[in-house]
Amino acid sequence: MTTSLLLAALLTAGALRGQNARAQERARGEQLLLQARRDMAEANRIYEASITAAQAAERDQAMANQKRLEARKLQREAFLLIRDSNRMKAAECRARAEQDELQAKTEDAQLIHLRGLLAHQQQIAADAKAASAKIRDAASNASDPAEKGELNKMADTLNEQGAQASAEAARIEQRLPLVRTEITRLNASATQWNELAQKLAPTEK
Repeated sequence: MTTSLLLAALLTAGALRGQNARAQERARGEQLLLQARRDMAEANRIYEASITAAQAAERDQAMANQKRLEARKLQREAFLLIRDSNRMKAAECRARAEQDELQAKTEDAQLIHLRGLLAHQQQIAADAKAASAKIRDAASNASDPAEKGELNKMADTLNEQGAQASAEAARIEQRLPLVRTEITRLNASATQWNELAQKLAPTEK
């Protein structure tokens, strides 16, 4: 009788330990999933904010360009009245140089923005990979088939999100050299226009 009771107690204790272990694994998986969702939501918020800021900057740039066009038109009319063709041509050259310089600054800001996005996407990919590995490890230790399947599904979702972030990071990396080349070209062009303007009509000292 005593042996039977002892055996029953051991079996019960073993079952309880198994249930506790599964409960802990499930709780850890849920915690990892919650953290992954929070990180993804924060990443999306930051990305959307950066898009909004870029759109606002484009509107401001369009307004500034319109003002510059109006100023150049008035400048041309003034030089025509003054009848000084060299100064008018020099002013046009300097206007083109200024346009190239401003565009170079815009491209430089874009380069900084792209570098930030690249680091952001790379971090998303790394976090998703790490979270997926942890959840996959929890799934391998889960004894309940339903729980195992649920955890594996979570891991697959994170893997997919990480792959998307990696693909976006690769696209951004491809754009960086193009932007750098454009900045170099614009700066060189601005220098040439300024030199030509100086030959036509040196600036007064």
